[in-house]
Amino acid sequence: MFKFAKSPRPHGRRAALLALSALSLSLVSLPSQAGDTLAKVMSEKKLTVGYIPYDDLTRRDLASGKVVGFFPDLIEAIAKEVGIKPENITYVATDWSNFAVGLQAKKYDLSIAGTFKTIPRASAAAFTRPIFYLGNSAVIRKGDPKLAKAKSVMDLDKPDVTVSVVSGEQSHDFVKSNFKNAKVTVIKSADLATGLMEVTAKRADVALSDHYVVRSFVAKNPGTADLFAAQPWNVQPIAWAVRADDSELLNFLNASIDYLESTGRLKALMNKKEYADVPFMTVPLKLEAAN
Repeated sequence: MFKFAKSPRPHGRRAALLALSALSLSLVSLPSQAGDTLAKVMSEKKLTVGYIPYDDLTRRDLASGKVVGFFPDLIEAIAKEVGIKPENITYVATDWSNFAVGLQAKKYDLSIAGTFKTIPRASAAAFTRPIFYLGNSAVIRKGDPKLAKAKSVMDLDKPDVTVSVVSGEQSHDFVKSNFKNAKVTVIKSADLATGLMEVTAKRADVALSDHYVVRSFVAKNPGTADLFAAQPWNVQPIAWAVRADDSELLNFLNASIDYLESTGRLKALMNKKEYADVPFMTVPLKLEAAN
């Protein structure tokens, strides 16, 4: 609180009030001077969103050309609360290697890619609170005698094993940090299933990805098996990303997700029949460590 001394002259009080008004205006203008994304979005009532194709979580519908799925449903529910219409949301496609680069280049206001919230990624972007949790698994050819008995992901790190991962996806980060012996094939693609296809094409013995992508792929490819179906490894939070200095937008998104969760709307969205195959975990599970 500002406290002013009583002035015997009218122009002294008037000068003090003018100074206070000028200070108030400067404080109000600080977010826009700092380039705050939230202020721009609220002013223009428009939102630009980066996304990565991710099965039922986010995909472009071929018939309508619209980007649909769980994450678009969620961001549109949030946008509606502040008067942003679906037609005023622009979706920009990116991939796992470049989503943070796109943020920094301001190609989009935020990324709604279902991103594992890891320490290396936190050095390049700021992440929301967890939306849900997801584990990891691996695809092998059904009945593969070399790999069918593997008990943990580290059992795959052998000189005679070729492992496929998608560039920039969290499994890629994992093998770079932990695998020392296996031959690793890195596939550059926005579609996580591309890495898994290396197994069906017999160019890799095993492919790593998140449990949802693996489960969906195996259901469509009967010659493959989900190696860790009973016990996904390395369960981590799934979150959205904003630029590291976009604290106001980050706070807004966190408050919005909290609100939708506390009112039951987030759970209702997860329970929609079109997302029945997504293995949502709303609390982290203590699973056996991968290594």
